[in-house]
Amino acid sequence: MKTPNTRLQLLCDAAGYSAAGLARAIGDVARDQSTTFAPDPSTVRRWLAGTTPRPPAPALVMECLARRLGRPVTAYEAGLSNTPLSPADPSFDADADPLRLLVRLIETDPDGLTNLGGRAFSIAALTLPTLEGQPRAARSYACSPSRSHRVTQADVFEMQAVASTFHSLAERYGGARLTTALTAYLRQEAVPSLSAPAEAGIHQAMVSTAAQLTLVLAAMYADSAHDGTAQQYHRLAIRLASESNDHAILAIALRAMATHAHQLGHYGPAVLHLAEQATTHARHASPTAQAYAAAELATLQAHHDRRAAIKTLGEAERFHSRAHSTPGPFTEYPAGALHYQRALVQEAFGDHAAAVESLTVSLRLRGPAETRATALTHARRAEVLQKMRRLDEAVHDWRMCLQAAPTLQSARTRRALNTMHCSLRPHRHSPAVAALLKDSIL
Repeated sequence: MKTPNTRLQLLCDAAGYSAAGLARAIGDVARDQSTTFAPDPSTVRRWLAGTTPRPPAPALVMECLARRLGRPVTAYEAGLSNTPLSPADPSFDADADPLRLLVRLIETDPDGLTNLGGRAFSIAALTLPTLEGQPRAARSYACSPSRSHRVTQADVFEMQAVASTFHSLAERYGGARLTTALTAYLRQEAVPSLSAPAEAGIHQAMVSTAAQLTLVLAAMYADSAHDGTAQQYHRLAIRLASESNDHAILAIALRAMATHAHQLGHYGPAVLHLAEQATTHARHASPTAQAYAAAELATLQAHHDRRAAIKTLGEAERFHSRAHSTPGPFTEYPAGALHYQRALVQEAFGDHAAAVESLTVSLRLRGPAETRATALTHARRAEVLQKMRRLDEAVHDWRMCLQAAPTLQSARTRRALNTMHCSLRPHRHSPAVAALLKDSIL
């Protein structure tokens, strides 16, 4: 006879969840993760009666409880494990070896089915400890190196070139098919290089470059709808950038993690704080990094404080006007991307006409290699045009997004096209809409 899960029941009571309420919340979080898992109330009642849920249910249950209670919830606390484990990834433990954390991540499957916690995107995991601004003492990595030669600046340049190449490929074709290849490079090349002998400055540059590779991989997982995995790689990238004392990469990593959460519809205090930390560290970096960080902060502030958002957006534009950067994913902030951020601010203000104009400028400035960004900008402009009841123009933008979709392996693009279907369904009697919806099924 099963023993009732009293710990889970107590947490549900504290969170105000009935069995039906928790089932609905799990379905909502699962949709955030682009999964179809949706238990019914009877399933939740079986869990409360003592049946152990199988992945991905435990991670989703903990995330629902954490969001409602406003604090992390462990599997042990929820009665889903007999081992009292920490609820969060330990990537900020001062004694944690980031190389071992990297190895642990790349050796597990992207869906996180090999651990009880799973890989659900977590609001609680957005809260990070205060990052140190001083250089850390050189760490002697404990992993056994598979390379005996001494790492040089040439190895750093090679890793930077690999990061740039994978970033460019993801921008052109989407990131969903590239995660395996980049993970293999990290395992076979980056990890051995990080544990090989090197001068202190070279080693520090290698750790910073590993943070860049990790950021690119995080973006690929986000573009594959593995949002929980992307979040863990974002956390690790922040940890690596902090250890290497690279303020520019640290600012970019914090901004990337905030942007990912924002793209999933989250813009609360934890996300806002990430963006604020990014601007703090960007002060020690180039105008490009400062513009990049400030633009996302303005976008988030637009949901909270109009005056602050306008001020920060102005700062981002001034930083951008002073930037003289070299081409590269971590040294350049394209003007088209800045105009896109401006449009998000204007849209949050309800100024749809201004947002359409900014998106139009963004599209004009997008380069031919920015396939995914161009498609998503068309999708965003289509959504705003529909709010303005300019249906024919919106259909044109949706069609441009649809035409790019076959070349993109991108969950963000798929989500945009799902939005297209939902938003255009009420207008399906329009010949133009009917033709577009028909073409999107073929």
